[in-house]
Amino acid sequence: MLRAAVLVFMAHGAGTILSFLRNVLIGRMVSVDDFGVVSTFALAFAIIETATNAGFDRYMVQNKDGDSERFQSSLQLLQVLRGGAGLIFFLIFAWPYAWFLGNLDIYWAYLAMSVVPLIRGFIHFDVYRLQRAMRFLPTSLVTAGAPLASLLATAALLPFVADYRVMLIAIVVQQVIYVVLTHVFAERSWRVTWDREIAVGALKFGLPLLGNGALVFAIHNGDMLLVGGFLGMEVLGWFYVATLLTLTGALHLDTTVRSIVLPGLSRSVDDPQTFAKLATDAVQLSAAASLIIMLFIYLLGPTLVLGLFGAKYDAALPYLIPLAMLFAIKTLKVGPNVIAIARAETYIPALTNLPRALSLSLAAWLMWGGAGLQTLIVISIASELVCVFIAFALATRRGGGLDRAVIWKPLALVIGVGAVITLASIIYPTSPELRANFNWVQLPAALLGLCAMLAMQSVRRFLKP
Repeated sequence: MLRAAVLVFMAHGAGTILSFLRNVLIGRMVSVDDFGVVSTFALAFAIIETATNAGFDRYMVQNKDGDSERFQSSLQLLQVLRGGAGLIFFLIFAWPYAWFLGNLDIYWAYLAMSVVPLIRGFIHFDVYRLQRAMRFLPTSLVTAGAPLASLLATAALLPFVADYRVMLIAIVVQQVIYVVLTHVFAERSWRVTWDREIAVGALKFGLPLLGNGALVFAIHNGDMLLVGGFLGMEVLGWFYVATLLTLTGALHLDTTVRSIVLPGLSRSVDDPQTFAKLATDAVQLSAAASLIIMLFIYLLGPTLVLGLFGAKYDAALPYLIPLAMLFAIKTLKVGPNVIAIARAETYIPALTNLPRALSLSLAAWLMWGGAGLQTLIVISIASELVCVFIAFALATRRGGGLDRAVIWKPLALVIGVGAVITLASIIYPTSPELRANFNWVQLPAALLGLCAMLAMQSVRRFLKP
């Protein structure tokens, strides 16, 4: 299990780092305003994925018939249809999106993004099928290879196209290579088949996830969308840097925990004792991921902003810790939500994300009235806390799959370490001067976080070879 966990973590980590380095290259070469425009392409890609992601890959891992060739080819046909739907969706959505952000002069670029879902429609699902047997190498190579191609394309283009257009090209290159690699590492031939029963089952599984996808977009990207629409591209430029540091790590850890825990949980649904053990693992590993997010940003966040992106983004520094707390809280939901998905209760993730998504309407109203970034972050953190409460309440209800006694220790550890880091960041605030961001409090805070992780039995077990 540790070997599989390390492989998944390293592959997703490599992909995350490569994508991050691509953004660093672009951020250093373009103006803060242009980097704000760059972030809107990343947002556009997220919107496309959100609007069409019905979770067919997860359905293949979760379903007992996932090894069937007919089952796979039926899902691949649905994926092609999903790609066509995404193309149509963004052709319609591109103009209002450009208008809201005040970027109608580059409407053509957002229109060009509509090709991305069509490309992704031809993903080969064999790499997902292999995960059922805990064979993560093909998926890992795809996950790391596509961002590498995007990084290389960016490095080659930046001397000639040192503006927002390079991000558009990089996204398209990454998606093309991703699709190609899924075919390269597949063991079966790619084919499509129509099977009404399989399609109905996939849509029944996926439609709640599609609704949840809209909520997940709101959670991950709604803040940036509001910042761009109400505060402008310059503010969005440095806010995107702060968000990249926190959200990138959070998504990497989120994906790693899900990939490790979901296959085993899905196989043990009919074995209550094994399922309860794995459900505990899901919760404690999610808590460990939350601790890693907080410690990483607290210890290295200012250094990464100033050292990698440059002093022109120093306005992002005061927002690093609040955003780290926001995404650490959000990561606590990974455990309860993956338990629900393993039980095919795909409506539950949507319920646990709903308060956060609804809070954006309040934030938008207040920002329309003149409120600033601080108000947006306070509302986001408060609503995410409500989401975590709902997630654990649903997971520990009768028949929810999780023992109530399991949740208190991870929650207490995350809250305790978070409180210490918050207090330390108030006493020693971030500084535009690089050396001033190192102080003696960081060492005991790091040791406290490490002890908190090792205090959880599941973490200790996963560290064993």
